[in-house]
Amino acid sequence: MASISDLSGAYAASQTTTNTGKSDMGKEEFLLLLTTQLKHQDPMNPMDNSEFVAQLSQFSSLEQLWNINDTMGAGNDLTLALNNTMMTSLIGKEVHFASDTLYQSDEGVSADIGFYLSNSGLVTVDITNEDGQVIRTLSEGVLDAGDQRISWDGLDEAGNAVANGQYTVQVEYQTDGGAETQLNPYMIGHVSGIQVAEGQPWLFIGDQPVNPALILSIYEANNS
Repeated sequence: MASISDLSGAYAASQTTTNTGKSDMGKEEFLLLLTTQLKHQDPMNPMDNSEFVAQLSQFSSLEQLWNINDTMGAGNDLTLALNNTMMTSLIGKEVHFASDTLYQSDEGVSADIGFYLSNSGLVTVDITNEDGQVIRTLSEGVLDAGDQRISWDGLDEAGNAVANGQYTVQVEYQTDGGAETQLNPYMIGHVSGIQVAEGQPWLFIGDQPVNPALILSIYEANNS
């Protein structure tokens, strides 16, 4: 199974790192500073009333901000928990997700290959390994316009099962006029499980971890 920690590492790198050191003044520190100031003020030159009121007002504002921050933090935790719970409803569903990557494991290929044709044309699909070598070419012939779906059986050109790992899909399209272009493939598979890593939920399509943000569409499992 592909490591969820490897994929979540790239995701986590884009997030802001939380500083565990306490550098901001907290409520207790503010009160201590205020009471110390009152305790050590010069009796012959006491604190001006307006200055004292201003400091109390500042403390009141800070306390409100701290309370709002605590409330928002609790709300974010609740939202995250609800989102993760809702993700479980996807288990067993068929999903289409934006990706050009397939995983081969002992259980077989993780997903089918999908792509969209705006017009009919000749289509070939190249499967390449992690070294960039084409290990299998699927010649689909001339296909009609619309969404297309093809399967790879996990075999190379010689009919041998390929090694477990990650493979890349390239879809080439040729019109009747001979013009060639590459299409953006998407993968099709059934959600087998959910895992949360560093607060980020991941779907599993077979053994392939998928970021839910990549999902294009969701269907019932018996949808053709």
